Amino acid sequence: MEARLSPPTLLYIAFYYPFGGGSGAHRTARLGRYLRAAGWDVTVLSGPPPADVLPPAATPFRLLSVKGPLHRPAAGAGGGSHQPILDRPSRLRVLLRQIAFVPDPEIFWIPRAYAVLRRALGGRRVDAILCSGPPFSTFIFGRALKLMWRAPLVLDYRDVWQGHPWWPAPRWRRRPEAWLERRLLGAADLVVANHDSMLRMLLAHTPWIANRCLVVPNGFDEDELGPPVRPGWMPGQTFEIVYAGTLYRAVAGGDGRSEPLSVQRP
Repeated sequence: MEARLSPPTLLYIAFYYPFGGGSGAHRTARLGRYLRAAGWDVTVLSGPPPADVLPPAATPFRLLSVKGPLHRPAAGAGGGSHQPILDRPSRLRVLLRQIAFVPDPEIFWIPRAYAVLRRALGGRRVDAILCSGPPFSTFIFGRALKLMWRAPLVLDYRDVWQGHPWWPAPRWRRRPEAWLERRLLGAADLVVANHDSMLRMLLAHTPWIANRCLVVPNGFDEDELGPPVRPGWMPGQTFEIVYAGTLYRAVAGGDGRSEPLSVQRP
């Protein structure tokens, strides 16, 4: 009788808690579950859950939730909080943030996350690493682990890094961050984008990675949500349309500074 081989191990790094709500959280939870069903032994390394979210009784994968030194309620692309954070820092504080938070504040989460991961794995290595961004500091974390473990690295883009109106980099940081992103893309064994236009944007700056890219769009699980709702109106009748996405255009706030326009502040 042949010995049964153990399943390959996958480390899935996604800062936003996979059961905290938001598209980023849903993508992690569902993709982790499907990878587990495909035969992978999946460990998800995430940040802490939002204050109003209880951990599930059971998960289809191993979940390591790590609180960081700069823990704050998650918001935006993958967060679970829907309340805007009113913050009017001084110019000096803004400059210090720009210098320290490269490419994002979650960069300071990495040391604690690595310590927890090392204890959890007990010295073992994983067979593959998948990093989900934003925040894109997870890509740096994954690149470091790839060098340590000699494991293939997958970068999953849930949103764009360069030129995003929600996290505009100051002018002096744009070239260094663009260089950093190109280096990380060059080190990745596979690059995943969640829609075609994002992939085209990536290839416009790094065309040499075209042979190791694919698109995995966001979607829905019909078994959980049920079939699509059929409209209850007839042609000629008045109906309402609800846009449940996010408005990305930047507008001026009350103090004259530019701030993102979202569904919380339409």
